[in-house]
Amino acid sequence: MSFVFLATLALWDQSFKFYTFPFYDNLFIKERVVGDQDLVLKLEERLSEGAMIYTLPAFVFPEPFNGPGPNDIKFFLYNSIRPFLYSTKLRYSYGSNKGREGADWQLAVQELPPREMATKLESYGFSGILLDRKGYADRGEQLLAELAAGGWPMEFEQGLDNEWVFIRLSPAENPVLPTLTPYALSAKK
Repeated sequence: MSFVFLATLALWDQSFKFYTFPFYDNLFIKERVVGDQDLVLKLEERLSEGAMIYTLPAFVFPEPFNGPGPNDIKFFLYNSIRPFLYSTKLRYSYGSNKGREGADWQLAVQELPPREMATKLESYGFSGILLDRKGYADRGEQLLAELAAGGWPMEFEQGLDNEWVFIRLSPAENPVLPTLTPYALSAKK
C-alpha cells in the first residue's frame, strides 16, 4: 500500500501540469517546443530522408567562448541543436567538436562569402541551410540578401518571431567530403 502511495506521489510530483520551473514560464517553453516541432515537420515534408542541413551560425562544441568561430554570443548557445531533438529523418551539422582534427571545416565554411559558402555546401551534399536569426546582430538580413542575390532565396521562416530561416540548396549528386576524419573514412568503406 505504501508503494502505491509513493508511486502516486512521484507521478504527481513529476507531472508537467504541476511542475513549475522557477526561472521560465511554462507557456513560453510549450510555445517554443511546438514551434520547433512544426519547423521539423515542415523540413521533413520538404526534404528527402537523410538530407543534410547546415546550421548557421556554426560554433565549436563545447565552450565556444574562446578559440575559432563566433565568440560574442548574445543568445542561448544551444538554440541550433533544438531542431535535431524532434527530427528522425534529417541530419544536422550542429557544432564543430573542439580539439578534433578535421572538425573545424564548419567554422571555415561560414566565414566564406555567401555565394561561395552555398556552392561549397552543395558540393558537400547539403540540401539546405537553417539559419538562426538570433545568432546575428542584423537577424541575418545581410547574409540572406546576398544568398538571395546569388540564387538561394529564403524558402520559409518559422518559429517564435520567425527565428528560423530555411534556404534550400541543390546537393551535388556525388558529394565530396569536407575533410577525411576517421569517421568519414570509415563511412566510405
